[in-house]
Amino acid sequence: MKKTERIYGLRTLLHTLNLIVICVPLLVQAEEVRPGVLRTPDSRFENLPDYNFPPNYIEIEGYRVHYIDEGPRDGEVVLMLHGEPTWAYLYRKMIPIFVEAGYRAIAPDLIGFGRSDKPTSMDIHTYQFHVDTQTA
Repeated sequence: MKKTERIYGLRTLLHTLNLIVICVPLLVQAEEVRPGVLRTPDSRFENLPDYNFPPNYIEIEGYRVHYIDEGPRDGEVVLMLHGEPTWAYLYRKMIPIFVEAGYRAIAPDLIGFGRSDKPTSMDIHTYQFHVDTQTA
């Protein structure tokens, strides 16, 4: 194995462990808000480093969806969409930079991630489901 492969592998492992340390405690404290849907209490998001954005919520197809919305309301929008297995926390360092430059920064938590509702059925977690709910 080449040195660069070992370094890349180590970085990937450390990144994964970092996500586990942040994400697992959020899920462990989730509460069932209705059959088949979990919600992580807002209190679990307090005191996260560099993440002091006020929460915003919208309901999409019966699920509570969280999003960050910072900056001037009339500013040009920068939409930041996370992948799996992360959430809007990923953009905590970028949002202030965009806002300082005069942009409106919007970063939603996809359903199943972060502060958004978390369906327990594995059947619902598909690419098409996320496309449909983001374009609803």
